[in-house]
Amino acid sequence: MKLSLITATHKRPNQLQQILLPSILAQTSHDFEWIVINDGSEQETKEIITSINSNIEIKYWETPHIGLCASRNLGLEKAIGKLVGFIDNELEYIWKNRFEYKIFAIVEPTTWLPEKIEKLKIKIKNNEKLAGFLI
Repeated sequence: MKLSLITATHKRPNQLQQILLPSILAQTSHDFEWIVINDGSEQETKEIITSINSNIEIKYWETPHIGLCASRNLGLEKAIGKLVGFIDNELEYIWKNRFEYKIFAIVEPTTWLPEKIEKLKIKIKNNEKLAGFLI
């Protein structure tokens, strides 16, 4: 199942290159397209994206500065995936099988969701901290 990831970036080439890009390239599943909307940034952002040598499908658009919401909406218009997600370029790290795991969780929820819900109920009953608990 195809996933479309949308990154709207504005004047953050260092974060894009040093933080987000390595995480995107390290993904174990490449069944996604990465849509990068350059929201009025310098030429450096384009150079970073166009220099990527990977089998990941990357789509790149430049706009004058239109803001985060409008940039994300443009990404939504361009997305072809059945699933769409937003990924910001200030994320510190994305574990290498995150997208594969998330797609599996959506496509096959009955194989893991009931177990997660039961574990969550036990944590709530025992009054345990739930910080960082992800479904």
